Formats: sequence, C-alpha cells, structure tokens
Amino acid sequence: MSLVKMSAIIRSTLTIAIAALALGGSALAQHPGGHPGGSPAAQAETPASQAAEVYLNAPDAATAQRLMVEFLASEDCNGRRTGTAGADLAADYLAAVLSGLGCEPAPGARGMKQGFSVTRGIHVTGEPRIALNSSALGADGYTIAGFSGSGNLEKAPAFFAGYGIVAPELNWNDYAGYDVTGHVVVVVRGEPQLNDPDSPFAGDKPSTYSDMRRKASTARDLGAAAVIFIGNPFLENGVEELPELRPTFGAANIDLPVLHLRRESLVNALIGSTGYSWHEIIEVMDLENTSLSTPLEGLSVDIELSVEKEMATGFNVVAVIPGSNPQLAGEYVAVGAHYDHLGHGGPEMLDPERWGEVHPGADDNASGVAAVVGIAQWAADHPAQFGRSLLVTLFSGEEMGLLGSAALVRNAPVPLEDIHSMVNLDMVGHLRDDTVIIGGIDTAPELGGLLEAPAAAAGLRLNPDKSGLGGSDHMSFIREGIPSLFLCTGAFHGYHTPDDAVAGVDFSGISRVTALAAGVSSALATWPDRLAFNPDSSAVPAQGKNRGKLKVSMGTVPHYGGEQPVPGMGVGDVVPGGPADNAGIEGGDVIIKIMDRRIADIYDFMYAMQDCEAGQVVPVVVYRDGEELTFDVTLAARNVTQ
Repeated sequence: MSLVKMSAIIRSTLTIAIAALALGGSALAQHPGGHPGGSPAAQAETPASQAAEVYLNAPDAATAQRLMVEFLASEDCNGRRTGTAGADLAADYLAAVLSGLGCEPAPGARGMKQGFSVTRGIHVTGEPRIALNSSALGADGYTIAGFSGSGNLEKAPAFFAGYGIVAPELNWNDYAGYDVTGHVVVVVRGEPQLNDPDSPFAGDKPSTYSDMRRKASTARDLGAAAVIFIGNPFLENGVEELPELRPTFGAANIDLPVLHLRRESLVNALIGSTGYSWHEIIEVMDLENTSLSTPLEGLSVDIELSVEKEMATGFNVVAVIPGSNPQLAGEYVAVGAHYDHLGHGGPEMLDPERWGEVHPGADDNASGVAAVVGIAQWAADHPAQFGRSLLVTLFSGEEMGLLGSAALVRNAPVPLEDIHSMVNLDMVGHLRDDTVIIGGIDTAPELGGLLEAPAAAAGLRLNPDKSGLGGSDHMSFIREGIPSLFLCTGAFHGYHTPDDAVAGVDFSGISRVTALAAGVSSALATWPDRLAFNPDSSAVPAQGKNRGKLKVSMGTVPHYGGEQPVPGMGVGDVVPGGPADNAGIEGGDVIIKIMDRRIADIYDFMYAMQDCEAGQVVPVVVYRDGEELTFDVTLAARNVTQ
C-alpha cells in the first residue's frame, strides 16, 4: 500500500478521535464507575492505590493528566530518584493506574513491575581515621566523597596538585614533571578562571575538567594513593563548607580514598611549600595561568577508610493492551516515557547550589508519563484503532544513563523481534509555537508519511531531528534495530533544577501532544507491514546524556546496569563497521584500560574519550572470558548534529 493511500486512510479514521482527545474528551468518563478496568481496590488501600483511584475517577482526560503530573511531582514522590522510596511509590501508582485502565501484564509476567539493579553510592563501615602528621582529625574536619574507595595508608607523603587537571590541548598539566606514585594528592575544587568568560576552559560554566570524579580518576591513573579536595575561597565567598557524603547513583566508586578536608588543616603546609599565602596560590594559578604544584614537605597523611558499594532496585512499569487484529496482535508498538527524576539532586543537576531541594520533574518527565498513560487510556477505549498490541513501557533509571530501558531490552517482556516500533515521549510540557520536536524520523523510511495526518489532526507542526540521537530511552530500542520516534517540546529554564514544577506545565499542550502521539501509535499499530529499519540513522550511538562533550566515537554501546565480571565499562554491543567492531572488540567485553588510563565505568571511559582526537589509534584493553586482550582502535569523528 502506498504511503499516500495509507495517509488518507489514517486521516479519515483518526481525525475525529484525535480531536476529541485533544479537546479533553475522556475515556474514563465514558465508563460506569469511572474506568473500563474497574477499581484497583482488589488490593489493600495504599497511598499509591488511593491516588490511582483519584486519577481513574477524573471527569475528563485533561483533568486526569493534571492529576497524574501533580502526583508524580509531589513531595510524596520526593523527586522519583531511581532506587528510592519516592520512585517506588510512583511505580506502584502507575501500575495501579494501568491496571485500572484494563491493561494486562506482559505475557508470562507476574505483574507490571520489572526490577533491575542500580548503584546508589557507598556507605562507610567501621570508624574512619584521618590524621595529618599523626594528629587525628575530628569528624567535623573532613567528609568522604560519594565515589570514594577504601584504603589504609600510614605516613604517606603529600603532594599539592593545584587544580588536579591534565588538559594538554589547553597547555595545562598540574602534574608535569612530578611522580605522585604513592602520594596523597591535594587538589583544589573547581578550575582555573571559573566564571571568567575569557577562560581557556569553559568560561562562565564549569568544564568537564572541573568534575571531581574526573580529577580523582586522573590522580589514580598517575599512581596516587588517595585524593584530598580542598575548597576554592573565590568560589565560596570565603565561607568554607565541606560537601556532604552524597549518593552517586549509577557510578562505580574509585578504588582509592577520596576526601574533602578543611583548608585550615592544610594551610601551613601549603604556604610553607609554595611560598604563597592561600589566596595568593589561587590568584597565581588563575591570573598568571600557572600551576603551583609541589610536594608538601613535612606533611604525612594517615588514612584508614573502609567503604562498601550500596545497591538498590529500580523498577520499570510494563503493561500490554492486546491488539484487535488477529493477524497483527502478536506484534507490539511500544509507547514509553521515563518516570524517574533527580530526587534531591545529583551529578545531572544544573544548579549545584540547590543540592538537597526536591527536584519535582513535572516536565521531565511527569509530562511524558501522563501522555503515555493517556495513549493507553485512548487505546483501551478504541481497540479497532490498534490492530497490533500496545506495549506500555514506563522507565526508571533514564537520568542515570538509560538504565531502565537498557534493562528492558536486555530482558525484554516480549521477544524483541516482535516489537514493531517504538514511540518515546520525554518532556512534552512546554509546547511553543505549536511545534513538536521529532527525533528518529529516519529510523524507517515510512515514518515521515505516518506522522503527517496525526500532526495535522492535532494542529501541530513537526520539527524533525533526523539524527535520532535524543539521548532518551528510544535509543535503547534503536540500538536493537527497532524503528523509534522521540517526541519532545524542548527544554526550558527550569530543566534539571527544583524549578521544574507543576506551575510551569502547559497542560493543554500535553493534551495536544498526547493526541499526536496517540495518532502516530495507532497508525503504527494498523500499518500492514513491518517497517524497514535504517541502520545509518544511528550509526554512532550516543553515550548517555554527555554525548555532546565527546568529539570522537569508539562505536561501542555501553552495557548499563547489572553486574559484570570486573570493574570497567561493559560493552553491550558494537556498531557494525565502527571502530571497535573493526578492531575486534565484541559485545560482552569489558573495557578496563584505554592507553595508560584505567577504566572503572562509563565515566572513566568518557573522560578518556574527551582527551582523544578523530583518527587517533589508541590501545584498548578488554576483559573477555578470563583474559585481558589488547586491541588497537582507530577512533572516528562523532557524528552528532545536536
């Protein structure tokens, strides 16, 4: 069937239903008792089931969507950080809502929640002891970094490494000419000339070189035995506060002690070794673009620290609405959105000074979740419009690196070959100029034609992003060769801050995007044939949300989440014909070293890649079946348009 003919059929069958949904017509209100699936009250009443009852008895679809965003962004859900009680509450709520709408668990599943393991951070075991020249510090004199490892050092020599940065392209190396093997390295937080728009680093925004975990991994790779961070007075307005021990969700801990100490405990050693006062040290490094690295003569450090990695469980919520066409019902159109957010902050937050405040995540991504549940609601009420079955996928762990969607495709609730296509909604709460950003449009040649009628019916314009690299959960499906679309209304000023609240959400816009996505999902569910996946649309998969910082690609797909045999960056797959594939690296390998840099997880991997150039040949050591193998990989330029 031609695209033109199919588009005409879609337009005639969908326009009325989509217009009704966009105007707030409710599938819920059309059923006695409020919802077709009956009450979820077969189970004991819980806060989640009570909130689900409120949603299911809403008088119309627009009210229901507002209620869902309000609940997910509430203090009860506490920012929905994966592996926390707030995220678990959100998962229970969403499962109860889907059950009430008449959705079913995936075939063979015992329920709608699918668990996967995540790293929460560390906890300290025993009593730490930190001593300078054998004089123990009190508990108020230091804190432990959330990515610290264990260590036992006695009278270790100390070294002041300035900002602790190695940036050859910026002609900056705080370790130049020194061997810090076995030393405790003292490093200033921040970077040279931060907040100076003329800085060689990133001007008025912190560059990746200011990342403390990167600094600690640099010191580790140079042989340091421990890292001590101290504050920068020009960044702290003279008020010295030690950072709290914070969870580092999703990251492996570095296998050496990493601490924060008060400057006053080290100031005499710093002045005696550099010849400058504390403020002069910072002024010289910043104003004269000069490192003042030097051994700290007469200072020894004792450290006794034992930490253990803390694990938690995240949950995807997965449900099915069976298709109405016997010839197509064995195939699935997945519609998805991530429901997790940042909790009280983390490495993804854009306003670090507001650590500890709840990040409601109303737009990111309660809005997308409300839209997906709205699609499920409409599909349950219009079965004739869904010949294929609908696979409703609400992910956790997206903010930590697509952990939930990666876990879902790794342990798929239905055979991956039976997933016909995927539609992902992420941040659809700020519609502007009637325009929706569409990613993945060229993952199959048929998708452009399928979008036209639903967009026209919803009165929306499409802004195609043909790269397909939206950095959201559809990427996990694209990597499996599944044609996938990504719908988004764009970021706004409150993105990844506590200001992403309900008050800023455009609910009429969510309703219209829901109408568009419902129409697209229905068109995919009634399309008579399989779609032809275009592998060139995602030839260079994104490395999570930090993709824009990388100039080069190794052509690896990270293995997110779960256990692996050794520390490193697990390779879930390689891009066919990409650098890793050409060199002989395979899915299932664990990258443990790049050049002379140890790789403990994906963060170390990205740090290494950020220092490389396209065309550079780098030795890569992988762990495979009990052996360490070395491959020479010729890196490619990263093909990213965003």
